Amino acid sequence: MLSKSILFPKMSKFLPSSLLTFLLACFCQGAPVSIADHSFESNPSGDLSGGGTSWSNNLSPEWEETGGPSNGSGFEEYIAGFSAEGTDHLGMNAGHEVWQDLGETYQANTIYTLTVAVGHRAGQTGGGNQSTYSLRASDGTSYATESYDASLLTAGSFADGPNDAILDTSLVPAAVGKTIRIHLLAGGSGRSHFDNIRLDATAIEPNGSAILNNTAATSVTNATATLNGTVTNIGDAAPAITLFYGTSDGGTNPAAWDSSLILPGTHSGNFSGAISGLLPSQSYFFTARAINSAGTSWATPSLSFDTLSNPPSITQGSATAITAISASLPVTITDNGGEDPVVTIYYGTSDGGTLIGNWNSSVSLGTVTGSASASISGLTPSTPYFFRARATNEGGTTWTTASGSFSTTVVMAPTIDNRSVGSLTAISAALRGEVTDTGSQEPSVTIFYGISDGGNTPASWDFSVNVGAESGNYSRFVTGLTPATTYYYTARAVNSAGTSWAPASETFVTPNALASQVVINEIHYDPVDETSPAEFIELYNPGTSSIDLSGWMLTDAVDFTFPQGTVIGANGYLVIGEDPTTLNTVFGVTALGPWVGGLRNDGEEIDLRDASGTLQDQVNYDAGFPWPTGARGGGGSMELINPVLDNNLASSWRTSGSTINTEPGPIATYISAADSN
Repeated sequence: MLSKSILFPKMSKFLPSSLLTFLLACFCQGAPVSIADHSFESNPSGDLSGGGTSWSNNLSPEWEETGGPSNGSGFEEYIAGFSAEGTDHLGMNAGHEVWQDLGETYQANTIYTLTVAVGHRAGQTGGGNQSTYSLRASDGTSYATESYDASLLTAGSFADGPNDAILDTSLVPAAVGKTIRIHLLAGGSGRSHFDNIRLDATAIEPNGSAILNNTAATSVTNATATLNGTVTNIGDAAPAITLFYGTSDGGTNPAAWDSSLILPGTHSGNFSGAISGLLPSQSYFFTARAINSAGTSWATPSLSFDTLSNPPSITQGSATAITAISASLPVTITDNGGEDPVVTIYYGTSDGGTLIGNWNSSVSLGTVTGSASASISGLTPSTPYFFRARATNEGGTTWTTASGSFSTTVVMAPTIDNRSVGSLTAISAALRGEVTDTGSQEPSVTIFYGISDGGNTPASWDFSVNVGAESGNYSRFVTGLTPATTYYYTARAVNSAGTSWAPASETFVTPNALASQVVINEIHYDPVDETSPAEFIELYNPGTSSIDLSGWMLTDAVDFTFPQGTVIGANGYLVIGEDPTTLNTVFGVTALGPWVGGLRNDGEEIDLRDASGTLQDQVNYDAGFPWPTGARGGGGSMELINPVLDNNLASSWRTSGSTINTEPGPIATYISAADSN
């Protein structure tokens, strides 16, 4: 707040008080006072802006009028382009009055400024019009009135009245405590039109009152704070100070604040007061009021601060997923204290308690809401471990009540098994297997193969391939094989507990020539239209001779037996579909089918067998990376990059454009056969 004598120290000796009030109102920026439906947009009849001119006689519930609601002399009106704010305005017949009693009272030492836009409607606003607006009390007492001849405006326009209605309650103390009323009158000739009603309140201080400022709150905790300020000028006498505070800014209205604290004595410099009982993680506002013999003054603007959070509460569960080298440690934030905490779990072979330096290792979970768990690895087998969780927010740090413990398991020798060969050609094959039990430690796998069975003796095998660490299915593509030759293969798995071999070697015979090989070349398992039976499987014969497929079968994912006389030409394609009619309509291709079953969108195994039931090709596809992602839900199919690649490996496939190949030769060769090692 500002004093007239402080703002205009010399002029205050010579200028009348009313002029000083006007200058102060112009100089200060007031706080807006809320007026319901200040631009006449909230009409109970709904939106009036339906084109042309429209109106409603109902001004309630915000505004009252002479003659009661909907009497026809006052109306909210829409005329395109004729308003000061929004789309609608208030129209009034000559002599009519409209008013609104606000939910506030006039305050002492305050300047109230009423600003109103008035309008000139051609043919309705007469010369000598007096669009009148005033500040009154709810009993009708008028304190400040202004009017303007709106016919002087350009027809079809609105403008703020050149003079605001201004009330200085220091000059009119009888207004203090009275309910504020905004009053509008259609005076003079013709209709009056009003819009965008605004009221600002600017607190002033009487001469001789103290001048004071708020300063930042200190010693803020989750429940307490110290509020500070300074008296920079005592005025006529050192003032008594009252601190006001709450969760909303009450400005200079004592009743609008939640709480207050009267400081003992009088003050002529810095002052402070400690408050308590605050809520954690809450924004608070505060200000100070000074009273001396000259009157009351306030520190403006109000300041604010945020209380700290409470410390969080955290619990930990028992360790899960325990192996020889890893475990999962669960925690739960039972109370975040007002701010989600950062959680760290400490662990080691001895209990470090609540001393960080006593723990061997730690893992951060970052900011945690609710429950979370940390996966730890690199542990020592058959070893006891301890762990404890710590949660930190701005309110403090909390540890779980006690450390937890677990013991890693004993490492056992792994188990491994061979699986049938895949992608077999005259010169290449995919050798497959599975680690069926890691023994609590992922083993290193090696595949051995050759033209004789070397059993469990590495040196007795012709060749070997180092697969590396594996914990499930694996496959390795080998080339350089001899056509029409019997081969054997097996696998060995090694971890710290020992070495295991697959129980029996597998065998396969390479075809006599490349011409005898048929491969699963393209798979369309997820059509863009989920309701369309447009799934298909495409076969490709990369050889130079036709192959009779009579009695061959597609099994596992789908069941289909090729009719007698079915032949796939050299370097040719053959499509088998879920519904041949749909494939012909969608892709314009003739297909065999229909099959029984369907291709799953989350992946499965497709087997191609000859008439004797011997596996000729196999694809165990999956959905999503590293398999082609465009084939899952995007409408595309996936196709084999090169016919000699292992089509059971995701890297051997790419996304196609849902087009079926009917021309001889592969679609594209991204990796040549010679590079496929």
